[in-house]
Amino acid sequence: MGAASERQGGAAPSRTAVLRAITPPTLVLRSEGSHMLDRDVAERMAKELPRGRFIEIPRAIHTLHEDNPEAVLAAMRDFLGF
Repeated sequence: MGAASERQGGAAPSRTAVLRAITPPTLVLRSEGSHMLDRDVAERMAKELPRGRFIEIPRAIHTLHEDNPEAVLAAMRDFLGF
């Protein structure tokens, strides 16, 4: 359901409904210094995902994979079970 559905009178699904429909394990990463994604929003997103997990990357601002690649790699390895 997107813009076409809305034009036809259908309501767009809620963010919660969309997130709950994502069933694979999903990792939500947020940089500690992010000004674009509030921590509470990221945590809520992870909770709304059936198999979501939230990890905050320390010492990172926006490009967390560049700011703290070691922490991102560790988070991904832990999430993937490596």
